[in-house]
Amino acid sequence: MIDDDLDIREYYILEYVQKIFTDSTLWKVCMDYLSYCPKRGIYYAQEFIERVPLDSEFKVQKLIQCCKKQFNHFIMEEEAKVLHTIYGVKQVKEYNRHTSGIRHLLLAQDTKRISKITDQVLEKYLNPTTDGINYLLK
Repeated sequence: MIDDDLDIREYYILEYVQKIFTDSTLWKVCMDYLSYCPKRGIYYAQEFIERVPLDSEFKVQKLIQCCKKQFNHFIMEEEAKVLHTIYGVKQVKEYNRHTSGIRHLLLAQDTKRISKITDQVLEKYLNPTTDGINYLLK
């Protein structure tokens, strides 16, 4: 059903975007379509960008750049922080890449997580019973 404040063109674009986003590799196409929806496009974009699998730093930067270009730069600032946080945490938890993780958390201005990670790294380094030195040299 079409809402009163939504014209038929925008309604069908949003419906189409929902269908093609089932393939997460088409995220760029979805963002292009959503940029033509003045009333609800930004809200759909904010929902979709958190579902894009972030498997490389290049993809994170490309997604942020695309969102800022096609939508209001200031509105998408929060989404950029969310993407940096998601990718930063993934780097630390899944790959043990503390430097990359902390870099993205700095971009997200997430000082709480940065403190937690640095405390963990220091604890492993300073506590020889947990094999801290070998952990850092791997």
